[in-house]
Amino acid sequence: MNARLLYRIRQCLLVAALMCPLSGSAQSILFDPDPPIVSPLQRLTIADLDFQNATTPKWLFTIGLRTSDGGTLQARMSIHVRIQLPGGESYPDAARVETVDPHFAIEGSRTITNLDLGHTIPTGPTVYDPIARSRLEQLALPGGTLPAGLYQFVVEVGIVNDVTPPRVSRFSIDVTNPSSVELLFPLDGDDGLNRFPLFQWRYDGERSRIAVYEKLPNQGSLEEAIAGTPHLLQEVRGLTFQYPQAGVRSLEHGKTYVWYIDGLVPESGGTDFKVRSPLRAFTVAPQGVGSLSSLLDELEEALGPKYKSVFDEIRNAALAPEGAMRLNGNPITSSDLAHIIRRLRDNPQSITNVVLE
Repeated sequence: MNARLLYRIRQCLLVAALMCPLSGSAQSILFDPDPPIVSPLQRLTIADLDFQNATTPKWLFTIGLRTSDGGTLQARMSIHVRIQLPGGESYPDAARVETVDPHFAIEGSRTITNLDLGHTIPTGPTVYDPIARSRLEQLALPGGTLPAGLYQFVVEVGIVNDVTPPRVSRFSIDVTNPSSVELLFPLDGDDGLNRFPLFQWRYDGERSRIAVYEKLPNQGSLEEAIAGTPHLLQEVRGLTFQYPQAGVRSLEHGKTYVWYIDGLVPESGGTDFKVRSPLRAFTVAPQGVGSLSSLLDELEEALGPKYKSVFDEIRNAALAPEGAMRLNGNPITSSDLAHIIRRLRDNPQSITNVVLE
């Protein structure tokens, strides 16, 4: 073989080598989307993390995967759960689960949810850090609800029998466990409200449901009243709700109503866990008697003509009473206000100034 022919063969081999991709670097696995899609929940249970053995499994997350060239790959995956509790208490490897042989195939693209693990995709058992599990069970709320904290999921996906480092993605679930609802207004037993009261409450969550029922004369308890058909049942974002003037059954003068709030806590599977407030009752004032508008007239009469300009300003601005009435920062009922007005009428010398703020 002469030198020129050997040179040409070497050139051909070099060109062929450049045109052929290197083994092990032609294909890879990508997260799509990255990070994965997560259920908008605020409550988790210990059973939710036991992917294979959950008796009532619920959707927690969806992991989207695709191959870089649209081809087929046999993939392996592991998921590690890291927990950060309030106060700095942390467990970096609280739980983990891994796929086992033959793992799973990605034919161009594939979506995987927690419901697939241990079912359509073979996995080993969920492995718990014994210290973390013991602590979580100690802190768990009734029903196995996990304590509030940040639960981070670290997902690693690689190619079976490939030494290339796996791709990594992370997502978190912020467990807040709102646990109580406090009703602020109307006050329990208030008997001087108008037909469109402003309801107010305190709750740590984002969504609530307000329910209002009429208490019939033959019903002896508040619990009996809410067994009937509600006047109003509506989901609310925020911590106040003005009773509407249309679209629902109107409240009537002289009748008593029962109300409560269900705090809605998102949990796995897209369902809501309900945190119910105590029951409260209020009465709409008889027409023309004891209503806030008539009390305003009585207050004007008690204060006398000296402060007529203040009440003219209120009426000209079309201001309407709403929310809780307060005295020195403390809420009062319409009956309390009526009592105060009587005291002012009997002791006009005690009034030094009246302003509208």
